[in-house]
Amino acid sequence: MEDLLMKISAAVALLAFAAPTAAFAQQTKPCADPEFDDFDFWVGEWDVYGANGKLAGTNSIVKEEYGCLLVERWKSAGGITGQSYNFVDLATGKWRQVW
Repeated sequence: MEDLLMKISAAVALLAFAAPTAAFAQQTKPCADPEFDDFDFWVGEWDVYGANGKLAGTNSIVKEEYGCLLVERWKSAGGITGQSYNFVDLATGKWRQVW
């Protein structure tokens, strides 16, 4: 009987700790709505060519901050670099790009 009480106590304690953890896990995905996946096709490593067919540069696109932010890292063939940050503006529901 004492063994059964120990098992029940352990199960209750486990549930007491697991429930808040599960709730926290759900809250750590603030950008799970479908609009945050609108530009998933863009994610990856890209070689960019000019109209003349020559390599103009490379572009690396990654999702960061739990999928809330798309970061673009550009490097031209001549070594010039740039970045853009792309996100859904929660006030308008539209995508914005800052660079």
